[in-house]
Amino acid sequence: MTIPALALGLAVSSAHAEAGDELTLIVSRGDDSATYYLSMPADEITPILATDPALLFSEDGRVPIDQFRLAGSFDLADDLFANITGSINETAFEFEAMSMMVHPTETPLPFAAPWDAYTAISVCSVDYGSDQLVPGALQMYYGGFTDQVAGDAPMKIHFPQTGRDARQIVIHSYENGRLVGTDVETIADGGTLVIETSGKVPLPAWLTSVGFWVGLIGILLGTFAVLRLRGVPTKTDSVTT
Repeated sequence: MTIPALALGLAVSSAHAEAGDELTLIVSRGDDSATYYLSMPADEITPILATDPALLFSEDGRVPIDQFRLAGSFDLADDLFANITGSINETAFEFEAMSMMVHPTETPLPFAAPWDAYTAISVCSVDYGSDQLVPGALQMYYGGFTDQVAGDAPMKIHFPQTGRDARQIVIHSYENGRLVGTDVETIADGGTLVIETSGKVPLPAWLTSVGFWVGLIGILLGTFAVLRLRGVPTKTDSVTT
């Protein structure tokens, strides 16, 4: 299964803009690293991840949310998602967990872009009722990264074989912060997703740097302030009431 370059372009349907009770994958690829974010129902841990739900849920069948918040989720995420691996140019690698979080499925979070995903895996600020801490009421959000990239070579994401049925998965593919493809695929039991690159020339690193844009905004604001101090008319000065 592959994602064609620019598949569906920017036409992301509103049904896929939020991840609630479905599988959604976001792949964000740069010149020297790649990140994948996965949103999935918490009651699919065994069929999708081939790991033990007891890693996340206590004996009473609920997430121990206070302990979860206190201890963090890096080690837990590594253990839960250990069986999803990657490869590029036939070189296999394991993703390193960034973070993982759970949120109630009744209030799905935006999950169509890397910045959506980063918020979903980082923020834990909602108050959970006891009935929201069970597997069927939670959506899991995970982020993992690797520095094993090789130019325009496709990246493969391998799912474990567990005996489950095929599942549909929504995939958003980004390169250097730019959406290059959105698609809906069917992932077979033990299947592999192949993330193709768009073949576009990447943007210069300085152009995608947050520091560059913050600096540019600072320069513009500073220039505007100097002009005001010197009495040079600006667009806002010409507005009359």
